[in-house]
Amino acid sequence: MKQSLFIFLALLLAGIMVAGCTQPNPAAPVAVPTPTAGVANTAAVTPAQQTSFSLGDHFLDKKYSWQDGNEVYTEQFVVEKNQPWGIKYDITPLNDDPKKCWYEITITNIDTTHRESFGFGRTYSNEKVQMYPVYGSGPYKLELKGNYVKVDMIAAKRIP
Repeated sequence: MKQSLFIFLALLLAGIMVAGCTQPNPAAPVAVPTPTAGVANTAAVTPAQQTSFSLGDHFLDKKYSWQDGNEVYTEQFVVEKNQPWGIKYDITPLNDDPKKCWYEITITNIDTTHRESFGFGRTYSNEKVQMYPVYGSGPYKLELKGNYVKVDMIAAKRIP
């Protein structure tokens, strides 16, 4: 009886090992959280490098240029209720020294006074083309600042 029990356990153990049940599970890929921030109470903005979308009807389509960091442009528009929208800008540096070239946009939901800032250079990404989807309706104000850059800026309805 002892010999039968020993053989049974040996076969059971061999079956488990063949099936891979004793192997450690490979580590599942860990999802890296993407930082998001709200532009309105229900608004969220995600980084440009991880997002792909198209833009439809424009709220704003302008070109700006800065030769120093003192000038501020301000734009305002209203986003209809439940209309997702996005921002895209294309940066052209105007100086050979990249430390002097920067751009910052601050998006403010006028109703909630919630603000978010994005940009190029200094503490922001050095990607010359950036897109940010925005979820939220209401009146918005954009404040644009820069130094030694030309910016082609579009704010428009987002097409999923």
